Amino acid sequence: MFFLWVNKRAWRQPGPVVNVGLRNAHSLATLGHETHFCVGEAAVDPRSNTDADLRDYYALPPLAALHVHRVPRRRSRLLGTQSSGAIFAAAARLARTLARGRKNRAEPLIILTREAGFLPRLLWLRATLPGDVRVFYEAHDYYADLSYFAQDRRPVKAQDRRQSWLERACLPWLDGLLCVIGPQRELYVRRFPRLRTIALPLGTDPAESVPDAEKIEARRRLRRLVYVGQIHQHKGVRLAMRAAPQLAAARVRVAFWGGSEKQCGELREQACALGCGDAVEAVPFRPPHALHAALADEASIGFVALEPNYYNQHLTCPVKALDYLSHSLPTLATDLPSIRDIFQATDAVRYLPAADDADAFARAAVALLDDPAAYARATAAARARAEELSWENRARRLVEFVSAQK
Repeated sequence: MFFLWVNKRAWRQPGPVVNVGLRNAHSLATLGHETHFCVGEAAVDPRSNTDADLRDYYALPPLAALHVHRVPRRRSRLLGTQSSGAIFAAAARLARTLARGRKNRAEPLIILTREAGFLPRLLWLRATLPGDVRVFYEAHDYYADLSYFAQDRRPVKAQDRRQSWLERACLPWLDGLLCVIGPQRELYVRRFPRLRTIALPLGTDPAESVPDAEKIEARRRLRRLVYVGQIHQHKGVRLAMRAAPQLAAARVRVAFWGGSEKQCGELREQACALGCGDAVEAVPFRPPHALHAALADEASIGFVALEPNYYNQHLTCPVKALDYLSHSLPTLATDLPSIRDIFQATDAVRYLPAADDADAFARAAVALLDDPAAYARATAAARARAEELSWENRARRLVEFVSAQK
């Protein structure tokens, strides 16, 4: 069995989009499967060395079984924007080369993507390539039925309608659908009852060493409450800023690690206006290796305080929650089906009574940081859950799923 994973975004792009796809491909290669990762070329440094980027940017070891194919993106003459067409075309040519090279061998070619625009090509490739070719889509939203957009006051754009048409037209004919959270899978099962589906939360990367008692206590004493990812108000940024003065009074620092420099500057200005500028930090997106180094040594608690809209309840698999688990960090989170699907019945998380209760948020953070025994138990539980959700375990389940015949 060998794999091709198709991602249209640019190599060395900050944030989770490329990193998630690469981690999927890398974990399959770690298990010994020949894996090809087709991705857009980075505009900043197209001459960079891929193996060096894996080590120094993504903090991943190069593997003999992993082959990264970086494809320059071309500008669309019609729209004036970067087009994914060149990447999709290159991925299709690569799939044809791989299939023809193994047409006399029994092992199947598994093609996977998160790109809805590649769905028609997936079906075309399976229909035209020689040998056993199986095609799968990993959903990271739910476009087959856009009715929930109104509930979330989310405008329906032309791109959303196109993606909805692609899902409704193509998904029933795939070999399977990968969902990133259990509630999301339930929606797709209701819409496409004959489509094989599986829920696979995005993976964790547990640190090689288990934090000892001294390190756990040192992290607790830092009293730093961390938010990782895009600066979206509805994902807990608004709540944390409302709680910041109360947290500052309890000697708890609030850190936002992610977003643009402009967004971070706005957060710093807001903190100063609230009178707690010294207790709030904001650092723009960093490469994955730098972010994980900071989470390992400079964080006490993570938070995923999502507001209870439809998307947050049923569709999201917050990468930040998995980042916190990877480093055995206790987490504060709103009590939503999607969040419970990640943490299950574990002491690693403290659920908040509401996504808009700043006082309760501050009290929960202070209570955990003021209780060394509870903090140590939460750390141990986070480590145990991270082991269960590791990228390699996700890859094993994925291999079992794609191996099964319809």
